[in-house]
Amino acid sequence: MTEKIVALYLRVSTKHQDTPEGSLISQKQRLVEWYEYHNSQAKFSKDKEPYSNYVIYKDVETGTKASKRPSYNRMLADIKMGFILWQLQVSVD
Repeated sequence: MTEKIVALYLRVSTKHQDTPEGSLISQKQRLVEWYEYHNSQAKFSKDKEPYSNYVIYKDVETGTKASKRPSYNRMLADIKMGFILWQLQVSVD
């Protein structure tokens, strides 16, 4: 069986976005809760399979240019190489 690894992408582009609702801690908590929920539901479903693990990618104060997001670019490379099956992120506007 192939490992099914999920990427959890955390990011704040400015200090102003690092609020309690959008903080990196809050984003991680939401995404890990989703991961755990998915795996708990997969145990009882014929259509879902649990994920093996997750990897966290995090960029802080990166602005809007993708070139200034090293973790994002590393995550994309890992997806292209087949290390990552799925990517999740929280959007806080």
